[in-house]
Amino acid sequence: MNTLDFRKEIPKLVNALYQCSAAVRGQQAIEPRLLELVYLRAAQLNGCGFCAEMHVEGATSHGETDERLHAVATWRSSARFTERERAALELAEATTRLDRDAHGAYVLAERHFSKAELSVLVFAISITNAWNRLNVVCNTEAELGREAARAIRAAS
Repeated sequence: MNTLDFRKEIPKLVNALYQCSAAVRGQQAIEPRLLELVYLRAAQLNGCGFCAEMHVEGATSHGETDERLHAVATWRSSARFTERERAALELAEATTRLDRDAHGAYVLAERHFSKAELSVLVFAISITNAWNRLNVVCNTEAELGREAARAIRAAS
């Protein structure tokens, strides 16, 4: 498999992006389990196996069930998610695709999140999209995602 280990090639830039991710994890506005669901949905949309593996592991570590994790890809037709979670997943899709009415998704999310929470959520989705794109373009092995999640959890 032909891959580019961007983490090794540009460690200062990767560290800067990692610090952004760590800041999101350190905030108290959005519950970690919901962030992991949002991250997972973005990874699915972007085709990032590394990030999907990583966020399944992360969600599981925050008590997420297999049934709900399997339903993330089809969340619109699943009764397993709260209205707040559905609004976050809709915002994740709109922000990731940018071919939908992103502002409409934001307006919907305003019913369930404060301005501070929405700011964190939009920032978090944007950061995870950057990670997804790096890993997809550089062909990062999917199986390394769970290992990365465990390392991040250990460092926290």
